[in-house]
Amino acid sequence: MLKSILLPIGLLYLGVQELRATHQTFSDVERKMPPLHSSDSLRLVWTCSAPFEKVESVVYDATRACIYVSNGKAYGLGQDGFISKISLDGEVIDLKWIKDLNRPTGMAMYGDRLYVADVNALLIIDPSTASVLKRLEVPINYGINDVAVSEEGTVFVTASAIHAILRLVEQELEMWVQEEALMQWANGIQARPGALLVGGEHLVRIDLDSKDIAVMATEPKVRDFEGVAQMEAKTILASTVENSALYLIQGGKSSLLLQPEGYFGDLEYLPKAKRLIIAEGNHQQKTYSVRCYALW
Repeated sequence: MLKSILLPIGLLYLGVQELRATHQTFSDVERKMPPLHSSDSLRLVWTCSAPFEKVESVVYDATRACIYVSNGKAYGLGQDGFISKISLDGEVIDLKWIKDLNRPTGMAMYGDRLYVADVNALLIIDPSTASVLKRLEVPINYGINDVAVSEEGTVFVTASAIHAILRLVEQELEMWVQEEALMQWANGIQARPGALLVGGEHLVRIDLDSKDIAVMATEPKVRDFEGVAQMEAKTILASTVENSALYLIQGGKSSLLLQPEGYFGDLEYLPKAKRLIIAEGNHQQKTYSVRCYALW
């Protein structure tokens, strides 16, 4: 999800083929790839370059062994947005798997449903039929951005423009937490046992029961978070918007892993495979891609 997109409403940052075998694993793919080293901690496994449009977010569908990629132009209402479907070895299965959307940003898989933030609506998609089952709208000035689903199945959505998190209750999105100072430009979100990890201007942890918000300080300081993914209890991968980069945060200590020529979007970490999937783009060159890295 590209959070550096300008909103007229005042949101500063938001922003072909079938799989040959659905049982394909990342280990199968890795054996085909040359050992390209990007840093001491990461090894590039593959790059998927295609006619993507300002790629923003990626999410892994374990049931179908594929990856979904959100695309779009300007953050606003329209029909230019679409979701791509790519394979585990970085080949395009369907560039416009779901199309005619506004501008999809964050996504999350839970059970057999794909949840997508699409400017002024949360979309609930059936991946089996590539159809939008429900479209739950909110005011456009909320600036909804990313989606996470708790272990119990509760859906949460960041609303960047109003520094808040919405919760899905009985087919409606309701205000759950709003806090301008601590949750400024709330962006990337991930559900953890008993808590939500939310990145915006700050990185915070929100208790699901008490709604208490705790700022997770970093040294050196990292700010303006894009995507967040907790690897272990005290280890987090995060991408940033301004001066876009990929960081490893361990026990509050931050380390720069990668810095692209353009930007990093949202990321997806797969703990069992130890794989990082991340959206990347360069607006000046108009090139957009999805990359897969093996960690350690």
